[in-house]
Amino acid sequence: MNDQTQPQNQDAVLGGQAPPTGAVLGGLDRIKQRFSSGIWDQQLAAATQALQYGEVGFNLLLQVLKQPEPSQLRWAVYEVLSRKTEPEIEAVVFQYSPYRSFQHLLTLFPSDVGRSHLFAISPDSKQLVTYSSEAALKVWDLETGDLLRSFPLSETTKCHYAIAISPDGEYCFIAYLSNHIQIRNLRTGETIEELECNVSNIKSLVVSPDHQTLIIAAIGGLEALDLKTKKLYPLERGYTDKPKFSLDGELLLYETAEHVESWTPQRFIRVRNLESGELHSKLLWHVWRPWSAAQISPDKRTIVGVDTTSLVQQWNLETGAQLHQLQLNTVHKSYPFSAAFSPDGQTLLEVYTQGEVKLWNWQTGKLLCLIQGHPIQAKCDYQSLFATFTPNGRFAVASGRNSTIHIWGTSPEDKTKSTFVL
Repeated sequence: MNDQTQPQNQDAVLGGQAPPTGAVLGGLDRIKQRFSSGIWDQQLAAATQALQYGEVGFNLLLQVLKQPEPSQLRWAVYEVLSRKTEPEIEAVVFQYSPYRSFQHLLTLFPSDVGRSHLFAISPDSKQLVTYSSEAALKVWDLETGDLLRSFPLSETTKCHYAIAISPDGEYCFIAYLSNHIQIRNLRTGETIEELECNVSNIKSLVVSPDHQTLIIAAIGGLEALDLKTKKLYPLERGYTDKPKFSLDGELLLYETAEHVESWTPQRFIRVRNLESGELHSKLLWHVWRPWSAAQISPDKRTIVGVDTTSLVQQWNLETGAQLHQLQLNTVHKSYPFSAAFSPDGQTLLEVYTQGEVKLWNWQTGKLLCLIQGHPIQAKCDYQSLFATFTPNGRFAVASGRNSTIHIWGTSPEDKTKSTFVL
């Protein structure tokens, strides 16, 4: 490491001319001041710039990451370090990952009817929307569990299949058995519009990050709905499910099932360029079992997926070559009912039928956290139907057959305590 007492290339220079790296005025001392300021914007800037100061800067981040209590700053530091590939940094990230502190936080009861509920999470990770044909459309505070708004259903809105929230958090899209999609205002409950799609038996909905397109995955095919013109564009025929965008919205992945020289359908992960409509990649799953979750890496170089037996596979997105394969959960015979990858792609969540939750570093196979089933599942009536992380990665949410929604995460921080003392 360089002598940090001497001027560095990243330090500000005289005359008000900032160096290309954009480090803050005052160098390392200023980084320390910002960490201790208690002002979130300054703390975030310090977290993103600290590694420019070599080992000393890394040690500052390590002090934050070692704090026993979860905080917004600790999450920010974790996100900075988790993007690094140096072995010594990866070891620290694993040891002090906030995911190791996950616990069951809340159980929501959208209705008293023993059915599963659809849910969707707002892009800012602050609100949860639940829906079922036996209960109202409800909007919840995700952190506190408080019910914010509740809207009654109409007689025609039965047999729901999928729900999604617009990127601005203002509207939700609900798919019904009749191949209709209803758009509702989440502030007023008003039905804005009803659209009819061409594919049958809708499985999943997802909205593109640029707000322009709604993807409809169904047993009958895959369609893209232009939200401005309300025109439908067919993308694929046949069974499709689990659509998910890359972070920049350029690529779309989804599941297909095809009969290839066998009566048993083979599962594929397809990746399509949404702008051109061209198929980017077609990846054959290693075995016949359906996969539970898949995700394109933030740099769009790789794709990772996990199936219903906890088999993880990773591919090069350009060549289709398999890079990694690992069988998790080799000790226990039970298999997860649902799974999800964290937004940064580093952590895998698995939810089991008895309410047990596991968080993995899927690249190494190391278990980060094991959460035993909440007492509400003691009679074995809990079965997760769908699980996901919030967009900011700080909570996990799953639905159950016993009319419950479960939320896991780190214990809520005291927002009045934002000062970190070095």
